Amino acid sequence: MQKANNAATQSHSRMQNTNSDELHVLWINKHADFVGGAERYIHDTVKALAEKGIKSTLLYQLDGKIHPRFTHVFNSVYPITELKTQLKNHAATVIYLHQLDHVQDIETCVHSGIASIRFYHDHKLFCLREHKYTTIGLNTCQRKTGPTCYACLGFIGRNSQHKLTLNRLGNLRAQQHSNQKLAGFIVGSQYMSQVLKQHEFDVSKTHVIPLFTTSNKSTFKLPQPRYSNQLLYVGSLMRGKGVDLLLHAIARQNKQANLLICGEGPQKEELQQLSQKLGIDTRVEFKGQCNPETLAKYYQQASALVIPSRTPETFCLTGIEALSYACPVIATRVGAIPEWLQDGVNGTLVESNNLVALSDAIREHLLHPQTTQSHTQQDIMQQYNLETHINQLLQVFHHVQRENSSHTITATSTSITEGSSHVNH
Repeated sequence: MQKANNAATQSHSRMQNTNSDELHVLWINKHADFVGGAERYIHDTVKALAEKGIKSTLLYQLDGKIHPRFTHVFNSVYPITELKTQLKNHAATVIYLHQLDHVQDIETCVHSGIASIRFYHDHKLFCLREHKYTTIGLNTCQRKTGPTCYACLGFIGRNSQHKLTLNRLGNLRAQQHSNQKLAGFIVGSQYMSQVLKQHEFDVSKTHVIPLFTTSNKSTFKLPQPRYSNQLLYVGSLMRGKGVDLLLHAIARQNKQANLLICGEGPQKEELQQLSQKLGIDTRVEFKGQCNPETLAKYYQQASALVIPSRTPETFCLTGIEALSYACPVIATRVGAIPEWLQDGVNGTLVESNNLVALSDAIREHLLHPQTTQSHTQQDIMQQYNLETHINQLLQVFHHVQRENSSHTITATSTSITEGSSHVNH
């Protein structure tokens, strides 16, 4: 496990809890259903922990989505009603926070006396627009949140009903301040650890644990020719993902190129209209949300996966999954992508929001298809696997339990000493 301050975390107990099977993890998330990458991570991780005998309870927001296909992996599931009381009643050893809307819930966890950790899946806490690219120019942003966010119109947003909202920097800073009080921070990449550091989160409490691919080896087929003109996109259909740029790049190709688009999102209809306008609608297929088995087939057939993001990706698991199936990747040089994509080895890196660079990279690949070497595929499977992630996560759980116990004991001793001094006086 990598840690931002390069200090090794050791497995320790909190009070009497010394074994993994005595852990009780209380997960807190807005939704109790598969909504995005965060929920997929939660489901797969809880399932793996359960196989080790570790108990997991889920608390979700009253306005969140819920479905048995997601909740069945938990020992128990409850909506958040009175969080302070619920934390006492469930007697968890660790609180693991994910996507949340209410800052008061963070404060409640901080003051609960239970070691509380949060996984930062996205930029929601570090950008007024949430996606870290500018409103004007659509350029990737690397700045710390501050007054310049207003200059790029970052304060203008939309709510779940797609109505305009005004986002305030003061509110965002208040959320950051509450999060900084947590016992630990988990991120999936060195890039995100730097984002936290940039926003004055304690480096000593930041743990980098790369995400994992759950690619099923049984779905691997014997080596077979790929469709030389078949490109693939997997992800959300929103402007920050740069799919509009990809459609323009496809239209610029002299050699006919086909594109499969797997995913849903608010820009879907606009992108379908754009493909018609560009005259490439017969070469672009919108497949919608695809199950893992279907994606496995596409990864093995495609000439390359294209990731044209403007948003700096906090990890980008789809790229890892493609490489696990020996599918080369063409991606923008944003966020954490350069941490796992080696230019010229397992794919190609291009500058973000640059149509010419993306078009040229696709053209070069179509003329001279890259192949991903078997050892590269094996390296991906070994480095980004579920078992490794779980082991590192358990180390962090035990580490924050130990730190939390130490602080609790110190605070208790100080209180007793002060009480004794007062009595003697």
